[in-house]
Amino acid sequence: MVPGSSAEELAAFLDAMGYREAGWSAQTDAPRDPSSEVSPHGRVRVWRNEILVASQAAGNGTDLDAPKHDTGSMVVKEFYDDADALIGRATMLKLEGDLRQWAYYCGGPDARCMDSSPVHGIGFGVSCSFCHGGLVFTHQ
Repeated sequence: MVPGSSAEELAAFLDAMGYREAGWSAQTDAPRDPSSEVSPHGRVRVWRNEILVASQAAGNGTDLDAPKHDTGSMVVKEFYDDADALIGRATMLKLEGDLRQWAYYCGGPDARCMDSSPVHGIGFGVSCSFCHGGLVFTHQ
């Protein structure tokens, strides 16, 4: 299931943990340490829908010169503290349009969202886009 792109629809999807249903897969069995020194997200567990998995397998979205991800591609990052307690989530949903046409939502501790939480928006003007810019970072 792919939710709508409004803040309310994305927040409801995250709260219901719809990303843990059939058609979604976690990259790791448990939270992992940050994959980048500059990421504000901290310890995370990353979930991808089938559309994103297929899009990544096709080589889409690997960099700004690659084909864009398929519409409906979606990723969720769960944020964890050092005791592995879930403390927030962020998501990106690829919308119809160019490479940067994503809906972003981040809810959790302000520092984990790089801005005051919650953060929501579509396209390049959102603080999430400053780092992601239409790319999904799911390194292990």
